[in-house]
Amino acid sequence: MTARSIASATVAGAAGVVALWLVRPPQSNAFALTGDALDVFHRTVRVFDNFGDPQANSNTKFDPAFPGFTGAELAIWKAAVEWSSERHGSGGGDPHQPYDLGSGGANFDFVWLGLANSVGSVDDNTCSEISGPGGGVIAFCETPTSDGWRIRFYSDQTWFDDPAKTQFQSERDLQGVATHELGHALGLAHTNVSAATMFASVPGGGLAWRSIESDDAAGAQAIYGVRSGSKPSIATYDFPSPGTLRIRGSGFAPSGNEVWFTPSAPGMSAPVVVSGLVSTASGTEIVLTLPSGIGGGDVLVKLPGAAHESLSTPSPFDLAGPPCEAPLLFGTAKLTSTGSTADLGWTGEPSVASANLELSLFGPPGGEPAILFTAAAKQSVPFCGGELSLKGPLMRVAKTQLDLFGFASAKIPLAASAIGTTRYFQWWYGDSGDPFGCGTSNALEIFVCP
Repeated sequence: MTARSIASATVAGAAGVVALWLVRPPQSNAFALTGDALDVFHRTVRVFDNFGDPQANSNTKFDPAFPGFTGAELAIWKAAVEWSSERHGSGGGDPHQPYDLGSGGANFDFVWLGLANSVGSVDDNTCSEISGPGGGVIAFCETPTSDGWRIRFYSDQTWFDDPAKTQFQSERDLQGVATHELGHALGLAHTNVSAATMFASVPGGGLAWRSIESDDAAGAQAIYGVRSGSKPSIATYDFPSPGTLRIRGSGFAPSGNEVWFTPSAPGMSAPVVVSGLVSTASGTEIVLTLPSGIGGGDVLVKLPGAAHESLSTPSPFDLAGPPCEAPLLFGTAKLTSTGSTADLGWTGEPSVASANLELSLFGPPGGEPAILFTAAAKQSVPFCGGELSLKGPLMRVAKTQLDLFGFASAKIPLAASAIGTTRYFQWWYGDSGDPFGCGTSNALEIFVCP
């Protein structure tokens, strides 16, 4: 009997299901394996969006790190990305784990295909809702998964897709629970590590499960191996001429490369593939003609062969060009001697080509000096009676003076050499009425895009 018929038989017999329970005793050891493993041609993910709760599709805002999708599809796509071998683009897209999406560290990456036309069979690699109560189970993954899988979410739960949601009562976080179930799809069983995403009982709404822990990553690495140095990686892309795509990265084969795209049409069961591609510049560039039938989604490079490490980490892909993500505020602004906060703000975007990023400071007493600093790392240590959010070495970007209303601004020059890096910014200001004579604003994190 083939693996495919085993999957059909076990589902029909109500066995072969890895379920997520509201309450279930843990296993007796740490990460555990089901014995299944997905080869590089069975790692696709699709969503049949039959979720009945409006909360499951309340997020209608497009995320530049995940072009082309919103709602339940976006939440489940982010869940798949968290298992990636390295960060997905900049790692942005989830405010609960800033710039850290893609934490598996194994020779494994899911391949995002977008929408499915139906719930599919047990080996069609689809996610969807199933009607009725689960009797303590809120979601499950049908097994064995080595030739495909299917994940179902019970409709008696209220599923939320809101990426910024922080408080849950009886609701469930779709992204977090999907991350758990996709762990089953790639071959992980339940662990007894209560803080891990693969723990059997859902913590609260499941928000904490969006970010996999070291135990989860170790389990993925036990199946697929620790991410190999020979695994290809995509850094960025551009369009040197109309209809032509140039991918830059590392580890590309001299010849026989494939480039995989998310299809634009729903219901496709495989990526759009361009094959037989050579690399140039010592394996760091691939140039190809854009195929038809692609849209926003992911792009991957596949080396010749079927080894786990032959497939690159997915990288966000948009026909309009590489995404430029919004800056992220962090840290705490100090209260000034007048009782206001010293708030950092910005206009423009962190794009080298746009060259329009400008950072501002508002709130300190007027007429005082102000200095904008930048660094390549962040921290949180006491300074000037407030918080220093940058970790040295610090570089001065601009020195200026607050106007009578306590406002100052500075234009941020971004060099081409900074593309693909993360930078941090914070204002220092003088405050003669403060016991320390100075203060600091909150801080800003940016990912520099082309």
